[in-house]
Amino acid sequence: MDWYPFYPTEYRRDTLHLTTLEHGAYRLLIDAYMELGRPLPNDDAILARMAGLSPDEWAKIANTLKSFFSVTRDMLLCHARCDRELEKQAKRRKSSNVRQWRNRLKNNEPVTRLSRACHAPTGQDKTVEDASASSPPLGPPSKETPNGHGSGKRGSRIAPDWQPSAEDRQFADDCNLISDDTAAAFRDYWLAKAGPGGVKLDWSATWRNWCRRDSANGSGRGGNGAVPSAGLRGNRQGPIGIMDAAARALARRKERSDL
Repeated sequence: MDWYPFYPTEYRRDTLHLTTLEHGAYRLLIDAYMELGRPLPNDDAILARMAGLSPDEWAKIANTLKSFFSVTRDMLLCHARCDRELEKQAKRRKSSNVRQWRNRLKNNEPVTRLSRACHAPTGQDKTVEDASASSPPLGPPSKETPNGHGSGKRGSRIAPDWQPSAEDRQFADDCNLISDDTAAAFRDYWLAKAGPGGVKLDWSATWRNWCRRDSANGSGRGGNGAVPSAGLRGNRQGPIGIMDAAARALARRKERSDL
């Protein structure tokens, strides 16, 4: 815990009998309690180190400071006020998680597993968390063809077994690329792409853009940091390769129109 509320008036009311040394040690123990988020061990050696005191110094004030705590059966020191503040903060975190979950529902965004920063959820909170973890992303499902080309309104990540369609292969051939080599580089790159940048609405369109850039840049992918596909045929690279591919494409279209 990075912070917790402190109420000076209430603190002074309960600690008027403490010496300056006892005040400092008590505050350090409270800090440790809130930072750990759980009761302290009833071990004098550990408590002395938490309070920044030697064993002899701690022994002189141990009974006074321990009177602020209650000892459990597990030999732990519980502090009622600290426990109340920890519970409040846990509830605030849970409420924040639920608001985030609802906002994602409202905005039709994928719902991921809720934060585990709070204590273990029970009852309704656990139901909400489990539902968010087991349910598929919300919103209209992505329509995909058997080879993994997305055609729905919702984007998707590339399938591990993605292969270019016949039309995609023809487009790569028109760009003077070796379709199998280019497809392997294309698939590996997008499988490794993390975050929302790896989600595309139309993988066929993404493939066409990839082929255009591969053909234009020769053995590289330009300034976007992607790896080269090594898919160009022969030595015809860059603008010359594009012009040759365009000429072949025009010739094919003319042949089809003459049929």
